[in-house]
Amino acid sequence: MKKHCKTMTLRYIKILLLSLSLVGCHGLQSQKDEQMLDKIIAIVGNHTVLISDIERQYLQMIEQGAPNEENSKCQILQQILLEKLLVHQAAIDSVMVSDEEVDKELNNRMKYYISVFGSEEKFEDYYKKSISEFKADFRDDMKDLLTSQKMQQQIIAGVKVTPQDVKDFFNSLPKDSIPYFNAEVELERLTLIPEVSEAENLRSIKLLQDIKAKIISGEKTFDEMARAFSEDPGSGQNGGFLGWTNRGEFVGSFEAAAYSMGKDEISGIVKSEFGFHLIKLLERRGNRINTQHILIKPKLNTEDIRRKEALIDSLRLLILEGQLSFNEAVEKYSDSEAEKKNGGIMLNQYSGNSLYETSQLEPDIYFAIDKLATGDISKPVLLTDQSGAKTINIFRIISKTRPHIANLEDDFNKLSQATQNIRQEETLQKWVENHIRKTYIRLDEDYLKKCPALSQWVIIAMNLKKK
Repeated sequence: MKKHCKTMTLRYIKILLLSLSLVGCHGLQSQKDEQMLDKIIAIVGNHTVLISDIERQYLQMIEQGAPNEENSKCQILQQILLEKLLVHQAAIDSVMVSDEEVDKELNNRMKYYISVFGSEEKFEDYYKKSISEFKADFRDDMKDLLTSQKMQQQIIAGVKVTPQDVKDFFNSLPKDSIPYFNAEVELERLTLIPEVSEAENLRSIKLLQDIKAKIISGEKTFDEMARAFSEDPGSGQNGGFLGWTNRGEFVGSFEAAAYSMGKDEISGIVKSEFGFHLIKLLERRGNRINTQHILIKPKLNTEDIRRKEALIDSLRLLILEGQLSFNEAVEKYSDSEAEKKNGGIMLNQYSGNSLYETSQLEPDIYFAIDKLATGDISKPVLLTDQSGAKTINIFRIISKTRPHIANLEDDFNKLSQATQNIRQEETLQKWVENHIRKTYIRLDEDYLKKCPALSQWVIIAMNLKKK
């Protein structure tokens, strides 16, 4: 078990570093970085690893609050070596990622970091680089990252476990190592979205028409009107600029309008699930577009909300009386397409399954279901998401567990996943050991002294003995 715990820990460190590396690898500079003489400390096939590669990831890890452990840099180097080995073999096995995949991942990460800073201008001012320069700097790293992930998935794709494997794994655990699970709940959800009045829709459309008229007349620029009126928190204060995006990244109505326009053309009023838009096409290159937009969100009033509350209350009563099942209510009345596809079952974004630790629930949801038993249905709950959109919801308890020590009857699925994770780790470890033998690998002697655990790479590759 100790061996497995070690490899799993390294995997989690890798995930942390990769999730933060967009800024960490190229954005953060310290005086120490600038003064440090860079040098190659490892070679894997035809790929090199520099001291600066480790130092930058290390600084980013510390800035994000990770513990400053003695062997942190050794763990970082070990993960970089693994990534380089995967990328090296991927080239041999013709496992590749497309430019479109790289662009999509870069754009997604840039959107996140720009949202953290508040605007592209603040981001560029902080790092003294344009967005395009930043993407260019990081492009090769991102391609290697995606390639290594694809190669790893190919290696472990065939790993399956049987029920007997799960039982054997559980029975092999020492009593003091059996996991303890917190209280969990499994929920179904029915969501209704209050609709704004026609008068409010007309007010929003009229406002955008007036905005467009001032832009067309030259009285105001698109940038100025976006800053003054746009209700898109991500782009409004930045003049409405959305940057370069690929086909498929926007909602359908927005994209249909944007791709039908000519350079510097301004659209008519475009309605989407977010509200009403004015769109300006700045440039198009094949399936990529550079756009600005102004978003106006129609406002709900108290009466709009009350209408949906009355409807969901009626549906709840029908379900409780047995005249309508919860699933039927979701299928017929839910305003969420994703909810309909899942049959109303809530999926946990952290685990990918339907189980939530109660601490993972939004406070309003937790308090609505806290006192309910399995099969009970909550009273209507008004929720507001991060964009300010409001929904009316009811929740049904599918299952509910108390905090407990793991057992095969209640926790088979979790134990099955844990067993599969360990089998995947073992498969990957065997693959690594086998391919180290086939690959030219060289490590800096000074770093080997600091990181004795890395000696296995050299020992396996060159058949050397530990000193």
